[in-house]
Amino acid sequence: MKVFFTSSFSGKKNYQKNYDTIIESIRSNDAEVISLEAQSYSDLLNEEFINNHPHNIVHYTYIQQGIQQADAVIIEISYDSFQMGHEATLALVYDKPLLCVSCNKDYSTTITHPKFQAVHYQNLDELKDLVNEFIIEVKNKTPKRFTMLLPEDVMNLLDKYHKKTGVPRSEYIRNLIRKDLNSWSNPTE
Repeated sequence: MKVFFTSSFSGKKNYQKNYDTIIESIRSNDAEVISLEAQSYSDLLNEEFINNHPHNIVHYTYIQQGIQQADAVIIEISYDSFQMGHEATLALVYDKPLLCVSCNKDYSTTITHPKFQAVHYQNLDELKDLVNEFIIEVKNKTPKRFTMLLPEDVMNLLDKYHKKTGVPRSEYIRNLIRKDLNSWSNPTE
């Protein structure tokens, strides 16, 4: 799992311990951190691009690519800024689960979006717990890929079903599994 983390550069003086706590929490959950707090531009961008473009373009491209590659986004917004708001919007545009944390203000009613969470925390232990909970939640919702070999006659049936209903083959199989698993967990049915 990859987690993009961003924060205000201007807030580093006051909030570096908070930033470090978030990075440590991400790593403690066996997730890869994508962040300029833990990387350099060359970790996502090639040297030619970095050397041939102005810093603001390099920085923005890193942010965009980092968010696109991530499974989830965490933003520390105790030092709120227009840039942080824009990066939060990018995360939602790219359909990424987003956690915004602040020790100064509760932003939980600021944005209404199914992938958006905002939490006001009191101390670094609480921040660590919030990040851990978010990562576990995202991991549990992230689909896992596996390969399944099916005989030709089954594939033909799935293709016919798809053409008739428009339901993708994989979704049909997932629905069958869910139905079967639900009947196991609800013995009265």
